[in-house]
Amino acid sequence: MPAPPIVQFEWQGRNAEAPLPSVASSSGPIAVADIDGDGQLDLFVGGRVISGRWPEAPSSRIYRNHSGQWTLDGPNTKALENAGLVSSALFTDLDGDGWPELVLACEWGPIRMFRNQNGTLHEETGQCGLAQFTGWWNGVAVGDFDGDGKLDIVASNWGLNSPYHATEQHPVRIYYGDLSGRGSVDLFEATFDPELRDWAPLWIRDVLASSLVWIAEKYPSYKAYSEASAESMLGERLGRANFARINRSTIVRIDQVKELQSTEHGDHAVVLQDGTRFSLSRNLRGSLERFAPQSP
Repeated sequence: MPAPPIVQFEWQGRNAEAPLPSVASSSGPIAVADIDGDGQLDLFVGGRVISGRWPEAPSSRIYRNHSGQWTLDGPNTKALENAGLVSSALFTDLDGDGWPELVLACEWGPIRMFRNQNGTLHEETGQCGLAQFTGWWNGVAVGDFDGDGKLDIVASNWGLNSPYHATEQHPVRIYYGDLSGRGSVDLFEATFDPELRDWAPLWIRDVLASSLVWIAEKYPSYKAYSEASAESMLGERLGRANFARINRSTIVRIDQVKELQSTEHGDHAVVLQDGTRFSLSRNLRGSLERFAPQSP
């Protein structure tokens, strides 16, 4: 079933139309900029979620503006195929060369940066030092926060008022995929258990068994359940799963059960630019958190 369309409003004529084709995934943030330097604003449409398939990655797209007509930009859209669950987006000229970069805040992923080289986007999240800041990011903005003439990034995270507590050493994980053989996406969340010295399921046995019925069969007692690690529980189902992790809140695909990890605690972040790389500002982040909400 197609997701709701992107609607374009013409205020002078008071008209509304849906100029873009429908896609299977729900659209999230949009951002506009003259990507190719032709004097016309082009459009980024972020993929937010696939209905019934979270946290599988939806599709994000770039559309070029040709005299008011939107056409899919195939090469730049392909560069976005691993963007993931996009929560917020903006175009900004980070390097001052006159070509706007694309910056994305991603849930179960990093703050992503796509360098604009003469109208062609190339992901440089890793090269610029942002790949390590994985989180449940839900907002992003830029400004020169340290007065050095370079644009820095501020990103809002999920917050601290939640059952998820991730660190770089002990990220939060989620395994997802068809874990029960029903053709649907099942979820298995895990956090680090210091007593087990391993990752254990986040939820108690009865809660998890309500969606994964084989858990109760495999672990008939609460004691057996409490002594098992997440991966020992999944066993052979790991071959059908994807995996993602959050250290600040990352998405790493492993064949089919996928695992996501988050390590960024849910903290908000200010990352400062030093030439071509970004680094986390502990001082500015501390100042931000005194005024920012403790939850989304």
